[in-house]
Amino acid sequence: MLKVNYLIILTILLVLLTGFENHQLKKLSDGTYKVVYKHSTLSKIKTLEITGDLFQSISTNGLPGRGKIRWINESRYSLEYENTIPDSSSLFSNILTSSSGFPVYEIYNQKADSFYFKISASGNLNIEIANGVLIRQ
Repeated sequence: MLKVNYLIILTILLVLLTGFENHQLKKLSDGTYKVVYKHSTLSKIKTLEITGDLFQSISTNGLPGRGKIRWINESRYSLEYENTIPDSSSLFSNILTSSSGFPVYEIYNQKADSFYFKISASGNLNIEIANGVLIRQ
């Protein structure tokens, strides 16, 4: 019985440690970031400038956007645009946003000034819309 209790405690500790893995990542700081997507066919943001909780973006079609960053935790955030969202030009993205809510950006890895991210639907974080890397300029 004692071995079973130790096994249960060890399992719980491992789950907790892997669940808090992203908390070791640094929060995005003020600055300008180049955005590179894994799939180049997506029409998305190409430059993101962060100042405090505010952002400005330029999409691949040249449209500017601005708004507020809503930090969910150290590694997850959403971009709340004042105007139309320039990164939702694809039909798939529009359908997901209307049915599942705004996109959530999650930083899952960091190497020097490169922040690897994925974009998920806020209604279901298991649905990945896109992924790529933010490179601090």
